[in-house]
Amino acid sequence: MESQYREKTLHDGEMLRRSIEKSPLTLSGVARKMDIAHSTLLSFYKRPNLRTSVLWQASQILECNLFFDIGKELNHFGQPKKG
Repeated sequence: MESQYREKTLHDGEMLRRSIEKSPLTLSGVARKMDIAHSTLLSFYKRPNLRTSVLWQASQILECNLFFDIGKELNHFGQPKKG
């Protein structure tokens, strides 16, 4: 039996990419502040799931709340379909 909650999934890497693109910081600047290689940060973009510690660190560096963004997406799960 397939879960009804599989309809929409969150992609952490895509969310991180969008947040970095909105930021005044460069990709290299974010990687430097996270103390990781530029290529490692790029590899995060491809991952549907990222560790909480990565999201926490990125939230602090980017001065945004990635966990709030996740919560906003959760509000859409389980909502009755209109129509």
